[in-house]
Amino acid sequence: MIIPTDANMSTVTTPMTATPTTIDSLPPEVTAALIISIILIFSTLIMLIYANRRFESDRAITVCCFLLTMSAQHITLVSGLYSTSNRAACVAVALMIHFFELSEAFWTLGMIVQIVLKATYKTPDIGSTSQYCALGWITPLFVVASTAGLQLEKYGNPRYCFLPVEENIIFAFLVPGLIIIMTNYTCLCYIFYEYVTTKKKDKKNLPQVLSVVPNARACAVISTFLLLDWSFFVLALRLNLTAVNALWAFNKLVEASTF
Repeated sequence: MIIPTDANMSTVTTPMTATPTTIDSLPPEVTAALIISIILIFSTLIMLIYANRRFESDRAITVCCFLLTMSAQHITLVSGLYSTSNRAACVAVALMIHFFELSEAFWTLGMIVQIVLKATYKTPDIGSTSQYCALGWITPLFVVASTAGLQLEKYGNPRYCFLPVEENIIFAFLVPGLIIIMTNYTCLCYIFYEYVTTKKKDKKNLPQVLSVVPNARACAVISTFLLLDWSFFVLALRLNLTAVNALWAFNKLVEASTF
């Protein structure tokens, strides 16, 4: 006779562990908002290129470059933010998103510097844009390359293709962006001061300063929307809440509509 023992009758149990919520694709409201934004941005871009088909305004060329960068960023988000099945592709998408997000910020800085020069030194409306291309595309490339050179393994994870928002590496995205936004607001305050001063003491050059006031106002709006976009983007990745996704989608729509 075989007598059962505790060892024979015991069962193996394993503790329950909580796993983070994962999703396979962008929430539908965010996807719809990004697609509509892409259409609006491309429509604005086509109209702006047609209006400036003779390349008579360096400000228009700078805005076109900014819109191209923004459309590329939207397309990358739609097509690859949650493409985590292939590790190499996910890393590539994470690098591209990091680059395009910073590039948008650097282009806003370039546009504001351009406005400051025109308001302060009364530079002509036709000039070189190569320095703004370097600022908008090459500078963020150096930032992303430096970050990737130090911690490439941080790009992409099983949940989404971007920097992990819970770790300190996210500051490689947030800190440069916040510095640029604060610089933008400082420059905008200077443009307002220049406008008031010119209005009182130099009425001869007042039309030139007035011509850039709408551009300065647009840059202030764009900088604000970028700051909100980054906030909702990071919160959406971290929390994956319907309310946050809705706010992110709404911000994208309003941002694109302002153009």
